[in-house]
Amino acid sequence: MKPLSVLLNLICKPFKQRTIMEAKVIMYTERRGYSTDQIRHTMTVGELIDCLSQFDADAKIYTAHDNGYTYGGIGWSDFTDDFDEDGRGIR
Repeated sequence: MKPLSVLLNLICKPFKQRTIMEAKVIMYTERRGYSTDQIRHTMTVGELIDCLSQFDADAKIYTAHDNGYTYGGIGWSDFTDDFDEDGRGIR
């Protein structure tokens, strides 16, 4: 499994952007450290579920990086709960 590193340093500022073709949710992210120990606050799984529950279940989720200059997506294989001795997620 691949880690979703942006989940660990997530800023939950999603917003819904509707188009004629599809609903989108943009999750703005930023890097806040070089290891998970350096992250002072991150959401729990429950908080993330609550946050996302306000959006249409069929809306596609995109991650925004570099102030919206680049974008990414999220897939099932992007999550892990397996870490090495340095606290880095193992892909």
